[in-house]
Amino acid sequence: MTFRELQVHALARRKLLPFVRSLEDCDLLIAIGAANEAGASLGLKQLQLLNIASPSTVHRKIRTLVATRAIKKSLLKGDGRRVVYTLTAKTRVAFKAYVSQLRNIC
Repeated sequence: MTFRELQVHALARRKLLPFVRSLEDCDLLIAIGAANEAGASLGLKQLQLLNIASPSTVHRKIRTLVATRAIKKSLLKGDGRRVVYTLTAKTRVAFKAYVSQLRNIC
């Protein structure tokens, strides 16, 4: 991959995923999306255990992603005490477009 291709990739990321402001944001969204695809859900503790960043950074990033409506938090069905995170429809559509764009670039 050339630097020109990387520039195109970065431009596509900024355009299609404006809510992704850091590598940690991207890694958290990918982890949540992968869990959602597998029919599972992740809470804050599981996200912290992935060692994407320090626990306080993960907590801060999750709050920001919820505030920007990239993810939504809800209570786990059957256990009203545990909060879990899922990608919003807007985020799923944006990632789908982003992946499609990446395939075209590569």
